[in-house]
Amino acid sequence: MKIRGMTILRIINDTESIWGYGSGRQTIKEMKKRDLQQIIDATKKHGELLVVEETSRATRSEGQKPEHWLERLETAQIALVTPLVSKGKLIGILFIDGKRSNDAFSSQDIELLDILAHQAAVAFDNAMLYSELEDRIRRRTAQLEDANKHLVKLDKAKTEFLSIASHQLRTPLSAIRGYISLLEDGDYGGLNEQQHGVLKKTDDNIRRLVSLVNDLLSLARIEAGTGPKGLNLTTEDFCSLVDVTVDELAIKAKNKGLEILWTRPEGRVEVELDKERMGQVVMNLIDNALNYTLKGRVTVGVDEQKDKVIFRVQDTGIGMDPETLGNLFTKFFRSQDAIKVKPDGSGIGLYVCKILVEAHEGTIAVTSTKDMGTAFTVELLKKCSARKTADPLDPVLQATQPES
Repeated sequence: MKIRGMTILRIINDTESIWGYGSGRQTIKEMKKRDLQQIIDATKKHGELLVVEETSRATRSEGQKPEHWLERLETAQIALVTPLVSKGKLIGILFIDGKRSNDAFSSQDIELLDILAHQAAVAFDNAMLYSELEDRIRRRTAQLEDANKHLVKLDKAKTEFLSIASHQLRTPLSAIRGYISLLEDGDYGGLNEQQHGVLKKTDDNIRRLVSLVNDLLSLARIEAGTGPKGLNLTTEDFCSLVDVTVDELAIKAKNKGLEILWTRPEGRVEVELDKERMGQVVMNLIDNALNYTLKGRVTVGVDEQKDKVIFRVQDTGIGMDPETLGNLFTKFFRSQDAIKVKPDGSGIGLYVCKILVEAHEGTIAVTSTKDMGTAFTVELLKKCSARKTADPLDPVLQATQPES
């Protein structure tokens, strides 16, 4: 069966739009508005296939009385008009604009076209549902993009605040520690034992605050991708770096009834590193061990191999379960056991340690057994090939340079 053309009148929320191919599309366009509306109304009314003959007669089935509205139809060609119904709702009308041979449609033709109309209705309905879904997705995507832009602005404001606040706190805290040191040394007169004790507690809290400020400042630089660029690499004795930290934390260990067992190798262990940034790593790891050890000791060691140095910190503290270990280097993560022992922790020290060690092309690993203790291992190459001038978009290296 060869037809002259086919047109589908799509009906969505009582709004009609026409598309099709062949002469059928033109035939529909040439109809008067009232004729087209009568076809729509009649199709809705009867809900089944209609035959439009060249004598301007139409029947719902052969032998029935013609519908009067078809007498005004401005076409002299045999045509079929059939509704497209899906889920009991009229969603369109299919127009078949006659055979090319101008013969009448046979019963087989009509049966075939009726099946075609049913399949077209299902396809049309699916297409409309897909179109509606696409519209919803586009609207939702636009909403999410707007929300994400707002969150980015908030995150940027938070990072800027952290950077400014940390930087502004650093200078006065350093000055306070300096004056405390002068008081303890007797530069402003002698102190009794009680006064020394008060100054020591003050200094311990100032030191803890300085450590937190340093971590926050590093975190702000990492997230913002701003600040001085590159590592300030110099060749240093790693053991001297540990000496300074152990001396600074000795009083804290004594006050907690703990021992720092520092196994120092003979001679110098030279490593190319950023002294301030790596000093921050050493301080965080030993200080952490003291914080979460209630009794026993913290063992600190340095091993030298041919081309690398291994730094270890092991404690007899509360230890960790496997789930905690898996999240240990996650920013702001703190386990419930850690919170019970040290409620005022920030949860960023180990995250910053990992960033700084990896900036030196090193690795940091941890093993732990709950209620038995934890061991951290840092491995550094003696010769660091990290760039001394970082890419402006590299937040890791930008975060490793100390303030001038």
